[in-house]
Amino acid sequence: MTDPVSQDEPNTQTDGIAIIGMAVRLPGADTINDFWEMLVEGDVALQTQSRDQLLSRGVRPQDLKDPRYVPVSSIIDQAEGFDTEYFRISKAEARLMDPQHRLALECSVNALEDAAYTPDQVGADVGVFMSVGKNAYFEQNIRPNNSILEDVGIPRALLYNDRTYAATYISYRLGLSGPALHVDSACSGSAAAIHMACQSLRTGECQMALALAERECFCRTVLVIWGEKSA
Repeated sequence: MTDPVSQDEPNTQTDGIAIIGMAVRLPGADTINDFWEMLVEGDVALQTQSRDQLLSRGVRPQDLKDPRYVPVSSIIDQAEGFDTEYFRISKAEARLMDPQHRLALECSVNALEDAAYTPDQVGADVGVFMSVGKNAYFEQNIRPNNSILEDVGIPRALLYNDRTYAATYISYRLGLSGPALHVDSACSGSAAAIHMACQSLRTGECQMALALAERECFCRTVLVIWGEKSA
């Protein structure tokens, strides 16, 4: 325990850590500025879905007849889009990937760019600390398709869908050299990812860190945190 700093005395202590870039992909907001404008205007990114839209997304007809069913959802724009050429990933591989993994890659690049960096110009060890919610993409879209599994095999398919691979895959695909860890602590996953990123900066394991959080393709945020390397 350290002695408390008097309110009358300026606090000159600092750990040299700062947030220098951010990125989001949220319903109704593709950028931080979009999200801020939503908050200022008090907008709600909820959309009423038609019967045909709900059926096309797998909602059961009997559920739609239930008077308690609320046909409202939040949808991320262009969640199915992905720049395969930029990430040097084939279209077949992209179709295998959990959409959360695809969007995490995009957000990671956007956050670095917001901090005035590109993955190949960082010039420092960059850590990746990521909390990912469980998704049903593999069970609903990949496992039922025997032809896909016969072509690539279950182990490779799981590589693109298991949430515990997401952090290391981002690190590998973007050529980052710092630690890459999956963070799993339920609803506190995003806060835990930020905490672990800061700890890694303080101990000198990396000089920059990406802290990411995703859940079922409905909410994803990224912070880029810069810290001075410990001696």
